[in-house]
This record gives sequence, structure tokens and C-alpha cells, in this order.
Amino acid sequence: MNVLNLDGTLCGLDIDLSSKLHNLPQSKYIITQNILNGMKQYTIINTWKNKILYPDDDFNIRLIDSNGKQVKTSMKKIVRLIYDSEYCVDDIEDEPGEFWVFIDLYEVSKTRKYPMQNSKESFLVSSHSRIKSYKHNHAEILTQYPKHPESPETSYYYVYLKCDNPKLKVYVHRLVAQYINGPLQGISPFDFTDLKVEVHHSESKRHNECYNLIVCLDKKVHAQFDAAKRAREKAKMEQKEYLIAAKKKKKTKTNKIYKRI
Repeated sequence: MNVLNLDGTLCGLDIDLSSKLHNLPQSKYIITQNILNGMKQYTIINTWKNKILYPDDDFNIRLIDSNGKQVKTSMKKIVRLIYDSEYCVDDIEDEPGEFWVFIDLYEVSKTRKYPMQNSKESFLVSSHSRIKSYKHNHAEILTQYPKHPESPETSYYYVYLKCDNPKLKVYVHRLVAQYINGPLQGISPFDFTDLKVEVHHSESKRHNECYNLIVCLDKKVHAQFDAAKRAREKAKMEQKEYLIAAKKKKKTKTNKIYKRI
């Protein structure tokens, strides 16, 4: 898996769990983050017993607090507290040539009310326009909905990014342009949020892959692309009608010859 903005700042460092979970004995439990094949993995060790602790089937870890009492803590809670990231098992296969970028909810929210904490690495967008969620213990590809269900081929598509706050509705083509196309042109993510730039589809709006999108810095440029697109579509339609008419004419001529015979 190829993630362009994967944060490995704390990768390889031993971090004491008691720094965030204050009811634990100091230096007894440490956690280490490693990156393998583009995905983060975590190891928790009981240093007093020199033993690796493994999560159960529900992804919980059992620890002993300072009072000798057993406590159950989820891996999600631990990873969020220490790394401001998401613990998630991702077994979704990449498509050929596909790469991913983590979405920052603060950047895509128009209201700016989404906090940075616990939202930095919850969702990803891919160059092939797939949106992935790490909000649960297993990764999932989010369903994309057409803005106009009655005409799905010509409609914009959107997803819901569900967080602790009310769900955020975001259009797929703008997410792809914001995180895949935009950085290549040196465009700030906030320019997309503030609607300072527009996104043009070279072909059908049903296809939101990065190679089908063009970032336009103003409406005038977007209008020029739209005009060129309409001209191409008109030319294709005229050519199709011409070929149908020519085929029909040829068939009629052939039938007349057979009648003479």
C-alpha cells in the first residue's frame, strides 16, 4: 500500500503507556510503532516480564494498573491518545497503480469546527477515487452516492465522512483534486475548501479518477474546458449519426439490388 503523506515521526520510538494512561505503573508497558508495506503496526511490551501483549479478537489489550487491578483498553483508544492516529486492520487490496493520501477533516470542512485531534488519519482518498475509512477496527471502502440518482452517469458523486461530530458530506471529485491533483500544482488545500478553485471532468462525471480531473484556478478557465468538452461530444454524436445513416443507406441500396435480381 502506497500512502503519500504517512506520518512516521514517532516510528521506532518506545513510548511509555503511562504517559497517557495515568493509572498504569510507570515504564511497565511500552508501545512501539513500525511501518510495514505502507501500513502502521503497533507492538505493546510488558517490560517487567519482557513479554509482548497481543490484542484479543475485539482488539482490546488487558493491562494491570497501579493498584494491581486488571483493566481492558482498546487498541483504538491507545493509538488515538499516543499517536493521534487510528488503529485499523487494512486488508483491502490496492488496484494496479493506485496510491492513497490521508484526508484532514479540518481542511475539508467548510465550518472549520472539526478538531484536529482524533481525525488526522481516519480517512483516505486514492488516485482511483476510492475513499477508505479507518474509523472501525477493519478498513472499509465508503459508498459513493450520486447527487441526482435519476441520472447517475451525469451526476456528481459524494460520500459521508462520519466522525464524532455530525457526518460531513464531501464530493468525491473535489477530494481527489484536493489531495491528488492540487499538490502537483502547488494549490493549498484550503483553496478547495473555500471554493476558490473549480474542478473539471475531462470525460464523464461518473469517473473521478485523478487522470480524469483538471483543476481550474478560475471560472473562466473552467468554462473554456466545458466548451471544448461540449464540442468534442457534439462531434462524436455527429460522427455516430453519420455512420448510422451511412450504414442504413448502404443496407437500403443492397436491398434494391437484390430486388432487381
